[in-house]
Amino acid sequence: MILPLRHENMSARRWPVITLALIVINFIVFLLTFSTINDELQTPQTIDAQEHILILAAIHPELKAPPIFRR
Repeated sequence: MILPLRHENMSARRWPVITLALIVINFIVFLLTFSTINDELQTPQTIDAQEHILILAAIHPELKAPPIFRR
């Protein structure tokens, strides 16, 4: 089980409502911010930086570029 919600010697009779609410809130916030991360990766500044790295890799073929920049 990934999230241990109960155990054998559990003395409480209620579910951990606040803990579960915090987990759900964190998951919702993650899902809402996940799409903005992808949008930020394609800004003009990052595109210019990627182009600059490709130009430097072409000028200096003896250097190894990371796989994400090889085309």
